[in-house]
Parts: sequence; C-alpha cells; structure tokens
Amino acid sequence: MIDINQLIERYAKSAVVNTLHSKLLLGVNPKIKLEGLRGSMPALVFAALYKLQKSNALFILNDKEEAAYFANDLENLLGEKNILFFPASFKKTNNPFEIDNNHVLLRAEVLNHISKHDLGNLVVTYSEAVSEKVTTKKSIIDNTFDIKRGEKLSVAFLEEFLQENEFQYSDFVYEAGHYAVRGGIVDVFSFAYELPFRIEFDDDAIISIRTFEPGSQLSVQQMDRVSIIPNVQTRLMKESREDFWQFLPKSFNVFVKDINFCMQI
Repeated sequence: MIDINQLIERYAKSAVVNTLHSKLLLGVNPKIKLEGLRGSMPALVFAALYKLQKSNALFILNDKEEAAYFANDLENLLGEKNILFFPASFKKTNNPFEIDNNHVLLRAEVLNHISKHDLGNLVVTYSEAVSEKVTTKKSIIDNTFDIKRGEKLSVAFLEEFLQENEFQYSDFVYEAGHYAVRGGIVDVFSFAYELPFRIEFDDDAIISIRTFEPGSQLSVQQMDRVSIIPNVQTRLMKESREDFWQFLPKSFNVFVKDINFCMQI
C-alpha cells in the first residue's frame, strides 16, 4: 500500500507537476490552464508542487464550501500549519450584513500571518471573500502590539493598551476581543490567534506566555512571542481600507478555479 507521502512524491515526478513547476520558476507571470482534475486531484497536484517549491500560493474557489473542502484536502496531504483559510466576514443568514466574529478572527489571523512570513503561505479562499476590502498593511502594523517572553512590560501598561483598543474586560476570556486580569496574570484573546493566551508577569517582566483552551482553561502551547491585534473589522473600519490584492505580496502565485465566475463577484 502506498502512503500519502509516497503518493505525493510520485506526483512530484510527473510531467504535469514538473511543467507547472518550471513555468512558475520563470517568474514571468505565466497563464496556465489545468483541465481534467476531479475530486481531490487538484489538492494532490498542488501538494506535489509545494514539495518542489515552498512558495506562496493563493487558491480561489467558487464558494465557501468548495474552499473548505480544498483546504481540508491540503491539510490532510501536507500536514502544514501554514494552510490558511480566508473567509468572508458576513454570515449568510436572513441578514446578509450580520458579522460572523469567527470569520473576522480568521481574516485577521491570515492578514497578520502573511504580513510577517515571506514564504510558504498557502491561502485558500473564495470569490466573495477576496472581493471584500481589508484593512491596509500599515494599519495592521500600526495597531499590532508584539510582546515576547523575558521583556520588560507592566500589567498596567498592557491593560491600558487593551482598553484603548476596545478589548472588553471579562471575568473569563472565551471569545476574541476579551481580556481578564488576575494579579500578575493577564488573559487576552487577540484577533490573530485561534486560542487566547495567558501572560504571566513577575513584577514588570513577562516570564511566561502560553495558549489555553477557554473551556477547560488548560494550557496548550508555550509561546516565545505573540501579537495582540484589535478587531480589524469594526475598529479599523473607520480607517482607510484597500482591495485584498493590494495587501497581498507580489510573491504569491494565484490559482483560480473559474476566472469568469470570480470576475462577476
């Protein structure tokens, strides 16, 4: 029986993947059309391509469901943590303008990640999501507060920053935008991470940063550095915004399932 890694390696040696690899390496923005790929085949082809060149790639599917399936296929094939899902901000309910806070969190996480990592980003999205304007890269940078273990920082200063950036005080942190203070421990749910993190102080020094599960309060992972980002959908909506394409670095290869459908959104 062939395991997934062996299957990907076989496809990495195939003519179609190597041709695609060679044309992308030319760096002249080639226009390539792939046909005849069914089911999970597109994900397998691009997983093999990723093994040959860990460059940035944006995949635009037609709708949210297709994008979610494609992202899941890539995760199962590559096991990479840098496969990023970029959804639209709004819920599809009776009120099409209702904000989905989980989607806002995911969008902020993606924007923050690609602004700080130069290579290896695989962003999966869909037409409706990329047509929605985003905050500018300058706004992300200006409104991001990076903290790291071992640096000097007071609880009072951190709490002042959180209040100024409209984080909501809560006894228990359970959703993005919440924070809590208990003596020398500050819990913060930033709009840049899937989990909140717990910052432990010794006087005016950070001695520990770790993510935790809101329900159980159990620690998940020790962190050396984290970024605190406010709600880019509400607070930064008052500031200048731009098309997603202007935010996206030029180093990204863009793959679209149906270019005509995408252009109509």
